[in-house]
Amino acid sequence: MEEKLKEVYKCQEWDLSELNKQNIKDYFKSIEQLANKIESYKDNLNEDTTIGQINEILQKKEELKIQISTLLSYHNLKTYENSTDQDSNTKLSQICDYLSDISNRLLFFNFWFKGIKEEKANELISQSTKYKYLLQSIRKNIPYTLSEEEEKLINIKDNNGTEAVFQIYEILTSQFTYDWNGEEINQSQLLKYVKSSKREERKKAYTLLMEKYKNYKDVIAEVYKNRVLDWHNENIKLRGHKNPISVRNNINDVPDQVVEVLLKVIKKNSILFQKYFKIKQKLLGLKNFDRFDIYTPLKTDEDKYEYDSAIQMILSAFEKFDIKFKQNALKIIESNHIHAPIIKNKRGGAFCYSPSTKIIPYVLTNFSGNIRDVSTIAHELGHGIHSLLANDKGEFGFHATLPLAETASIFSEMLLLDYLVEKYPEKRTELIVNLMDDSFGSILRQYDFVNFEIKAHDMIKDGKTYDEISEEYLNDLKSQYKIKIDDNFKYEWMYVNHIFDRPFYVYAYAFGKLLTLALYELYLENKDKFKPKIIKLLSEGGSKSPIEITKEIGIDITDEKFWQKGFDFLNEYLKELENN
Repeated sequence: MEEKLKEVYKCQEWDLSELNKQNIKDYFKSIEQLANKIESYKDNLNEDTTIGQINEILQKKEELKIQISTLLSYHNLKTYENSTDQDSNTKLSQICDYLSDISNRLLFFNFWFKGIKEEKANELISQSTKYKYLLQSIRKNIPYTLSEEEEKLINIKDNNGTEAVFQIYEILTSQFTYDWNGEEINQSQLLKYVKSSKREERKKAYTLLMEKYKNYKDVIAEVYKNRVLDWHNENIKLRGHKNPISVRNNINDVPDQVVEVLLKVIKKNSILFQKYFKIKQKLLGLKNFDRFDIYTPLKTDEDKYEYDSAIQMILSAFEKFDIKFKQNALKIIESNHIHAPIIKNKRGGAFCYSPSTKIIPYVLTNFSGNIRDVSTIAHELGHGIHSLLANDKGEFGFHATLPLAETASIFSEMLLLDYLVEKYPEKRTELIVNLMDDSFGSILRQYDFVNFEIKAHDMIKDGKTYDEISEEYLNDLKSQYKIKIDDNFKYEWMYVNHIFDRPFYVYAYAFGKLLTLALYELYLENKDKFKPKIIKLLSEGGSKSPIEITKEIGIDITDEKFWQKGFDFLNEYLKELENN
């Protein structure tokens, strides 16, 4: 395969100029004009309203959504690259206050559509094409909808309460620094040492990380308590959801039954990772195997990759699967929409941010040069590819619902894995170990987090202390892993920002990983036949429910046997490691 000649890809910060073409006042002006136009339809909505009139309203709402997303994206991304950017933080608060008012003014459409007769609603939905799923979703939420005035109050509350509290958590933790042999380093820099080949460095890194959160446990736990109580008061007491996780399931448009089956299958297969830990201990030649040994690389001198090499490998892997994958990845890369270097006060971890169908997605990563960093870039580019493939579904349909949102990203990781195994056969064992490590992180670890959330929500509601909640978390870890775990790991949950920001979000990683492993196995069985199905799944974005999208390609996510296929896939690799 002939590679395209290209200048060297540099590990640099992103270009946000596309998002900053107007000042805030100009954005506010255009948003106000669109909001006024949408409001003008309010008095004309009745039982005789046609699908054509609804389409007009929703088209205007799409235009509005683009304006809002562009404005928000710039200042959000500025705070992610530097959490101490006071100007962006201040403007972000100003913007959110303004948008809360806009949101409240436009609630009328949803309330009108929820209030019309079932027969009329079904007639309009059947006539719709582009907005069918959106209209279905509005009707689906009738049982959990409060009065219009109450919904307005909740919008205000979320903006100045829930979001503000989480921002405190983000600002606090992003400024954590650590003394590493006399050098002050940030959290992203510290985290590379938890995967060090040197045991003393791994232990030291984990100890520093956990002790930092322990030192701030009162503040962090208080933030979490208020997040949980807010979640319970709004969603259980006021809206009438069955239980805390059902709220997320409803947002994800996944029946409780599907999530229950998923968690059941993971729990049943946790022994796979217990076996893996014993195999890895043997491969590493360790006398003991502790929690801080889980991510240990097999090689003592782990290979380092230049950023350019990482990008070239990813593009080659994508091209081997489908040229569209490579082309869409190139759109992100060549637009300079990736923020890759590790810098002070930058948000840790990685993400892909897709503002709208009109803007090429942005990717944040913290690249230090190890193989996992390469995989992370492939993962986040996969998210961007997912959005770009579904661009034709419009502003309300291009974002995949959360359960399917990890499909393209994890599939991209698998494509990279296969490429690397073929290119570097001598690294096969090392790469399989990385796959198992990542699978542990995406499946069992996320199961532990969501299992913790289920228990913590009940314990906080029942008045249990932070220490009792942390002890429960630690005991569950010891039960699941069957390895030695230092008591300081009781504070590990405080490090997981998702449980503060989006309760029960994390099961989506396990959902996505197992779903994709099962799909990948089907793909390997017959590449030519299954590739169009993968592309179709991704191209649907969030224009239909997860059950509908998967059913259209012959997958039943209500069936335990399907989820088991993901573990069967991992089991084959486990057997290979056993026989090494």
